[in-house]
Amino acid sequence: ASVNNSHEVIVAVPITDRSSKTIVGVVRVTEARSVVDSHVFRAWAVMTAAAIAALLVAWAVASLLANKLARPLLRLASNAATLGDGGIVLGGPHTGINELDQLDAALTASSERLAALLARERAFSSDVSHQLRTPLTRLRLQLETLDNSEGSTAALGEVDGLQATIDHLLALSRDRLPVGEAMSVQDAVGAAATRWKARVGESRRLLQVDITPTLLPIRASRTAFDQILDVLIDNAVVHGLGTIELVARRIPGGVAVDVGNPGPAISANEHDKIFERGYGNGNGIGLALARSVAEADGGRLVLSSTAPPRFSLIYVT
Repeated sequence: ASVNNSHEVIVAVPITDRSSKTIVGVVRVTEARSVVDSHVFRAWAVMTAAAIAALLVAWAVASLLANKLARPLLRLASNAATLGDGGIVLGGPHTGINELDQLDAALTASSERLAALLARERAFSSDVSHQLRTPLTRLRLQLETLDNSEGSTAALGEVDGLQATIDHLLALSRDRLPVGEAMSVQDAVGAAATRWKARVGESRRLLQVDITPTLLPIRASRTAFDQILDVLIDNAVVHGLGTIELVARRIPGGVAVDVGNPGPAISANEHDKIFERGYGNGNGIGLALARSVAEADGGRLVLSSTAPPRFSLIYVT
């Protein structure tokens, strides 16, 4: 039994006879309460210190393991972002973690394949553009020797446009597009309408043009702008029906040029696929190329309506 008071702690333990089990005595221990409290506090302090030390050791071990995992993961994330931006990824040191090392090797191999593919495509684009310049130069010389008739003048204009297109695509393949200059949307859209009026008429279709007269100039490449409109109008001529609408309008913060026609509706699952290279008949690149040119020129090409189909070329003013 124990008895507590404000000054001391008393503990009494009975002593019994082994044979009769009778109490033959009592052992009584008395200790000052301050001494007992001191021992209790010391025990609690030791247990608390041990717990804190265990937590610190656990935190240190966890930090080491986390850093060991975090560093290669951060490097892999950076490599993946670099690969997505078209850069080259170099393999890092082995981490000793099989899964991470395999992922690093896969990213490195993919980077090497993509770099080789891009190099071949750019070399091909450069070679083709270079080879096309010679016959274009000969054609220009032949046209210039003809009489200065309306037909020869128009043909020379087409040659100039084709030469500008080749130069622009070559610059695009080399990531060396010139900085766009202030350009009149009204003039560019009007020129596109004039350029396509005869072709649209040959298909017994109408080209309806609506240009807002107060459009602000945009900063863009005229060659790129003409290429995109040519792709959109040609797409409407080949795949559309009825009157082709060419509209230049103001939007909040920019300008939009719409090309639409009352042709077959585009289904929801084709909303983004139509901009994929080779989608549909397997060899179409027009819309994919137009979107790439628009993005490289600082604009956006979107499908703004599926029924009836309408494409919008958007630039910020």
